[in-house]
Parts: sequence; structure tokens; C-alpha cells
Amino acid sequence: MKTILNTKKTVNYYIYTNITVFIIAFIIMLIDILTIDDKLSLSSALISIGVVIIICGIFLGLLWIYYKLIYGFLIKKLMKNYKELEKIDYE
Repeated sequence: MKTILNTKKTVNYYIYTNITVFIIAFIIMLIDILTIDDKLSLSSALISIGVVIIICGIFLGLLWIYYKLIYGFLIKKLMKNYKELEKIDYE
């Protein structure tokens, strides 16, 4: 059981690391969009920022849901197998 909990912590750290790297990449992309064109007006810059933030939010949400769904299925199987192993040990 302890190894299952350690695996769960490790996977959570992996998920948080991926999301953090993704956010940093989007921030770099946003800075690049805003600094590449000096003729960019304020309204165009705000629209660009809004679009990038919305796309980033949607993608992060989908990524989070994907990880939680897949990981949820795996944890359920692990816990089921663990309970079966406990039953075998006690018999």
C-alpha cells in the first residue's frame, strides 16, 4: 500500500511539473507575440493576450482532465488488485 501511495505522489508531481512547463511555454509565447511586432496596437495586443489565455486555459483543462481520468482508472485497478492480494494473504 505504501508503494501505491508513493506512486500516486510521484504521478501528481509529474502532472504538476507538466502543467508548470506548459504555462511557462505559453508565457514565453505570449511575450514573443507581443514583442515581435512593434506596430501592434493596444487593442490588438489585448486581443492576442486574451486569445492566448483562453487557449491556454482550455488546453490545461483538457490536459488535467485527461491525466485525472487515466490516472483514476489506474488507481482503481491498483486498489482492486491490492485488496485481492490482501484477501489472498489472509487466507
